[in-house]
Amino acid sequence: MYYGGGTENHLGEADTVSVPLLMRQGEADEFNSKDAQRKIKDVFADNTRVEIHAYPGCSHAFARHTGTRYDASADALANGRTADFFARHLY
Repeated sequence: MYYGGGTENHLGEADTVSVPLLMRQGEADEFNSKDAQRKIKDVFADNTRVEIHAYPGCSHAFARHTGTRYDASADALANGRTADFFARHLY
């Protein structure tokens, strides 16, 4: 999942996540507040199937290569993490 705007509105369902889930959040995402990001991280802290990665200084859509907020370094890191995640969980 990229960005996760609105996820904090569904945290009551967090305990039902039983499959591997990879989340990416730009720390400066204007649609996903720091408070919302903290709540998301807190609710999934003990779920070993959920990985959450924060990207410092990145806004919403930091990985959209045609966008004005594109961050090539963060995108490359996110892509590498995705490849690693797939290698560990898809068979």
